[in-house]
Amino acid sequence: MFEDVAATGVTFTAIGIVTPDPASVESILSWAARLQDRVNYVVVENATTHQADFSYWRESEQAQQFRTVFQPVVLAMEFRLPELENPSRQHGVTLGRFELVPLDLLRLLQDKEVLLGAIDVASDRVETPEEVAETIERASRFVPLERLYPCTNCGMAPMDRSVAISKLVALSAGAAIVRRRVLAREDNQSMR
Repeated sequence: MFEDVAATGVTFTAIGIVTPDPASVESILSWAARLQDRVNYVVVENATTHQADFSYWRESEQAQQFRTVFQPVVLAMEFRLPELENPSRQHGVTLGRFELVPLDLLRLLQDKEVLLGAIDVASDRVETPEEVAETIERASRFVPLERLYPCTNCGMAPMDRSVAISKLVALSAGAAIVRRRVLAREDNQSMR
């Protein structure tokens, strides 16, 4: 499938997070081994303490080889309070209740189509449509709405079916709220 999509000119960006924990680096190296050069890479150095030690990320032979071969964009994220981190330790961008990556990172993707993880699959809590709409609108400050595609932040297969359906209903309803707001603003501007 990748080759078919890539042939249309679509490019993919893989976003990963490294912490001082070597397991986070190994996670990135693992998916890079599968993705190879089929994607562009953005790696966020997520400081989990005031004096975070990224020596495994910066000095291990495999991580150095990854940086040399794939030349990822590397962004440093300063220490934040631990309660802002998602306890399930997702490796990806979540723009809802818990931001693992600063929203302004999306500026790097202004000219890309962006799949926006507005639904958190690591939790059985069903987002409200208003929360989904807020996530979409916050992201739209950095990427134009016509390039944003709201979706879940990962697969839903292990989730209880009723929870998954409720989350998808919230996703659809939240996107509909944003569409109504955009149309209302356009109508107001055209009346002036």
